[in-house]
Amino acid sequence: MNILFFDATNDWLVVEIYNFTDTINLKHSLKGFFPRESSFRLVKEISIALEKSEIEKPDLIIACNGPGSFTGIRICVSTARNLAQIWNIPVVGINSIEFYCGYYFEKEKKSSIVLIEGGQNKFFSAMMKEDRFDGCYDISKEEVFNTFSVEKSNCNIYSTQGKIENSKDINSDIPGIQFFLKELLKRNISLNEYNYNSLKPNYMRGTYAKEKKK
Repeated sequence: MNILFFDATNDWLVVEIYNFTDTINLKHSLKGFFPRESSFRLVKEISIALEKSEIEKPDLIIACNGPGSFTGIRICVSTARNLAQIWNIPVVGINSIEFYCGYYFEKEKKSSIVLIEGGQNKFFSAMMKEDRFDGCYDISKEEVFNTFSVEKSNCNIYSTQGKIENSKDINSDIPGIQFFLKELLKRNISLNEYNYNSLKPNYMRGTYAKEKKK
C-alpha cells in the first residue's frame, strides 16, 4: 500500500509518501516553512513526490484537517477531497494538533504541549501525556498550565515560531506522519468508510475572525 500524507493547515508544508507492507518505509519527504504558499505549492509538491516515488497514484490519502489557519485548512481539505475523488481512493482526515502532539511525544518520550497561534491573542492547544491525548482547546497562553495538569519541568512545549516563553519552535522540527502512522494502522480502521465525502474541515471556531484580523 502506498500512502500519501500532506499537511498545509499551518505555515509549514509537509508532503510524504510511505509504502506499507509488513513495515512502514518512507519513499519521499518534503518539510518546509512556506507561509502563505500552500495555495500554489501543495499540488506541485504532491506531483513531485509521486514522480520521485515512481508511483502513478497512492492507495490512501491521509491529510490534516485542522485546527490551524482558515485558508490552510480549506486548501488542505479541498485538495485531499479532490484527489481522493479523482483517484477513487479512501482519504482519512486527522486532527492537526493531535498529530503534532503525538509526533513530539513519540520522539522525545515526554509529555508534550503544542500551541498553534490562532489570532485574537489565543492559541489552539493540546497535550499528549503518557499516550493520552488531552485537547483541543482555544486558550490564551496564560491559561495553558491551568488547563493542562502538568508542571513546566515535566513537559516539552512547542509553539509556532517559539512565540511562547521557553518553548521550542515547531518550525525547527516540523512533524512528519511516521510515528502517528504506526498508531493509525494499529487501529485497523475500515478504509471503505473514508471516502472524500467523509472528510470535513476542523476550524474549531467556525468563523472568519482570524482572517479578518490580518
